[in-house]
Amino acid sequence: MNQNNPKPEGSHTPAGIPEPMNTAPYTEPPYQPVDPYVGQAPYQQPVNPYAGQPQYRPPAGSNFVQPPQAARPSAAPVRTPLRSGKPRDVVMAVIVVITSFIMVDCLFWVKPLGIGFAAAGTIFLTAAVWYLIPVKRHVSFYTVAGTLLLFAGSVSPVFSGDSGSKAITLFCMTILYFCMLMDVMDIRVWTPGTFRSIGDFFYTVFGTSFGRIGAGMYGLFHRDKKDGHKSKAGVGKALLGLLIALPFAAILIALLTSGDEAFRGMIEGIDLGDWSGLPKRIAALMISIPLAILLFSQLFSLRDIRRERREEGRGVFDPTILTFFLLGIGAVYIAYLFSQLAYFFSGFGGFLPEEFTYAEYARRGFFELTAVSVINILIVILVSALCKKKQGRLPLGVKLLSLFLCLFSLVLAGTEIAKMKMYTDAYGLTRLRILTTLFMVFLAIVFLALIVQLFFRRFPYLKVAVLFGALIAVTVSFVSVDRMVADYNVWAYQSGVLETVDVDTITELGDAAVPALLELAQDGDEQAADEAKAELCRRRNSLYQNGAWDYYMNRRTSDKPAPFDWRGFNTVSYRARQLLLENEAVYLSSDDKTV
Repeated sequence: MNQNNPKPEGSHTPAGIPEPMNTAPYTEPPYQPVDPYVGQAPYQQPVNPYAGQPQYRPPAGSNFVQPPQAARPSAAPVRTPLRSGKPRDVVMAVIVVITSFIMVDCLFWVKPLGIGFAAAGTIFLTAAVWYLIPVKRHVSFYTVAGTLLLFAGSVSPVFSGDSGSKAITLFCMTILYFCMLMDVMDIRVWTPGTFRSIGDFFYTVFGTSFGRIGAGMYGLFHRDKKDGHKSKAGVGKALLGLLIALPFAAILIALLTSGDEAFRGMIEGIDLGDWSGLPKRIAALMISIPLAILLFSQLFSLRDIRRERREEGRGVFDPTILTFFLLGIGAVYIAYLFSQLAYFFSGFGGFLPEEFTYAEYARRGFFELTAVSVINILIVILVSALCKKKQGRLPLGVKLLSLFLCLFSLVLAGTEIAKMKMYTDAYGLTRLRILTTLFMVFLAIVFLALIVQLFFRRFPYLKVAVLFGALIAVTVSFVSVDRMVADYNVWAYQSGVLETVDVDTITELGDAAVPALLELAQDGDEQAADEAKAELCRRRNSLYQNGAWDYYMNRRTSDKPAPFDWRGFNTVSYRARQLLLENEAVYLSSDDKTV
C-alpha cells in the first residue's frame, strides 16, 4: 500500500483515484491523515445515492464504473385498463335508464310524489344491490343500517303527502346513497368517519360519475371475444343512435306541431294512461338520459376502483396556538352568555322579554343560535384535525376547551327548543316550527357525537351524523308533518289551549289537512267553519276535470271526478280524496250542488 495514497486490500478503486477518507485505515486511531491530494482531483465525500443528493463523480478519463442503482418507484397512479361489459352490465344499464326516466318524469310532472317515484327508486336500489353484491369489499353495521334507511326512504312517498318533507327526504337519501357506495366498495383514502373522509365523499359523488363516463360507455359498447380481442356491441350502437336522435326529434316535433294543426292535434292527443302527452315524456327522457349515464358509469367503474389508504396527518398547528385560540373564542362566548342571560334563557321560564313579540323572539334566536352552532361545529372539527397530537391524542387543554364549545352549543340548542315550544303554545304549530325543532335536535346529536370523539379518537362521528340525519328525514316522511300541524291546531283550539285558530295556516298544508278541515267545518265558530268549508270546496273542485266549477255559469262543468293518476298515489292523498267525495254534505251548500 502506497504511503502517499494508501489503498486497503480488496479495494476496487482504480489507480490514481483517492480512496474515501471514511474507510479504514483512516478511521482507525491513532492514524493522523496527511494531505495525499497534491496535484490530484479534490476529494469528494461519498454520499448515499438514494438520498436525492449528488453522487461521487470520478475525474475525467478514469475507468471508474458507477455501480447500478435500484429504480425508484413512480408516484404516478396506475391507470386501470378499460374493461369490456358483460350481459350483467347491459341488464343494469337498461334498469338504470328505465328507472331514471320514471323518477325524472314523476319528479317534474306528477304532484305529489307517490307510488310511481317510490317504485322506480326501490327497483333502482334493489338492482344496485344485486349488481354490486358479488364484488362488495366491506359490510358493517353502518352499511346495513344505511341501506335499510335507503329502502325506507324510497317507499316513504307512498305514505306521505307533504311536499316539503318529501324534498328533505329526497335530499338526505341522495347523500346516504353515495355514503353507502363509498363504504360498501371501500374506496376511502382516509379513516372512515373523520373530517378528511369528506374528501372521499366528494370523490364518490363526482370522481366516480363524471370522471368515469368514458369507462362506463366503453364497457357498455364493447365485448370480449373468445380469441381475446374486443368488439363493439350492437346494443351500444343502437343506444348511441337513439341518444343522438333525441334532440333532433324534439326540435322537429316542435316545428311540425307549430306548422300543422292536424299533427298538433295528434301529438296532444297521445296520452299514455293518464299522462299529459308526448312532449312532456320527451322532455323527461332528455333529462333522464344524462342522469342514467352518470349513474351507470358510477356503478360500472366502482368495481375497478382501488385506492390506497393514507395515514392521518399529525397536524400542522402547535397545541399552544390552538389552545389560546379556543380560549379567545370561549371568552367571547362566556361574555355573550352573561350579557344575554335574560334573552336566551327566558325561553325556559316561559316569560317574554320586553319589546319583543313571540314571533320576533323565536325567529331572532333561531338564526343566531343556528349560526353559532354551525361555527362551533366547524371550529371543533378543524381544531381536532389540525392540532399536533401526542401519540395520536389531543392535548388535554384542547380537549377541555373543545368540550366547552360543545356544551355551550348544547345549551343554546336546548334554549332554542324551549323558545320554539313557547312560540307554539302561543300561536300553534306550523310546518316550519316542527322542522326547526328537528334541525336543532339534529345539531344536538352532532355535538354529542363530537364530545364522544374528543375522548375516543376512532369514534366515527360523521357516520353517526349521517345515520341520525337520515333517520329523522325518514321519520318525518312517515309521520306526516302536515297532519301533525293540522290535528294539533284544531285540537288546541277546540280544547281551549289556543284562543283562535289560524285557518290560513291549515289551508296551506297538503292533503293531510283534510280530516282536520272537516272537523273544523262542523265547529260552532261560524267564521272558522265558513273558512274551512270554503277550503274544502276548493279542494273538491280541483278533483274535477276542466277546473270543475264554472263561476260565470254557477255550475260544475263535469259530474265526475278526474281520473286518479296512479303515479302520484299515496295513502294520504287517496284518503283525502275519499273524504272529500264522501262528505260533500258537510261543506257544500245547495247552490254548490247545482248542475
